[in-house]
This record gives sequence, structure tokens and C-alpha cells, in this order.
Amino acid sequence: MQNIMLKRNTQKHRGRIPFLLELVLALSQLLVVFVAIAVALASLLSGQSLWRLVLQVSIAVLIIGFLVWLLNRMIFQGMLDATIDKLKEQAEKEMEEAAEAAV
Repeated sequence: MQNIMLKRNTQKHRGRIPFLLELVLALSQLLVVFVAIAVALASLLSGQSLWRLVLQVSIAVLIIGFLVWLLNRMIFQGMLDATIDKLKEQAEKEMEEAAEAAV
């Protein structure tokens, strides 16, 4: 019975990432966009030339994008490791229950 419920839950959530990861990705994208806008506005207000504005915005987006990528990678790796550990424990528990039922 538990196996059937597990299959139903797995099929229902297939192809979707957890809410926390969706939130982290959305906030990361917003952060990169807002930093780019802030740098562009600061460059415009300080009277920088167009090529310098593009250069400053590009560098800011690359740096912030890299930092956000590192943060996202660490979060995703942590969630993946936790899920793998949980599944291993669940499989070991099922094996123990099957061994006890066989005896």
C-alpha cells in the first residue's frame, strides 16, 4: 500500500522542482536584473559615455551572475544530497522490513 502511495506522489511531482529552489532561482534572476539596472542608472547619472556604461553593466552582470550561480549551486547540491540520503535511508528501512517479513 505504501509503495502505491509513493508512486502516486512521485508521478504527481515529476518534472517540478521544490518551492525553495524555485524561489531561490527567481530571487537570483531578480537580483541580477536589479543590479544591472542600478549600475546603468548610476553610470547614466554620473555622465559616463555609452561604451563605458555598457562595459560597467556587463562587468557587474558577470560578477553578480557568477556569485549567484555559486550560491545556487551550493543550495541545489545541498538539497540533492539531502534527498539522496533520505532515499537511501528509506530503501534501507524497506530492506530491513522485507528481511523481517521473510523470517
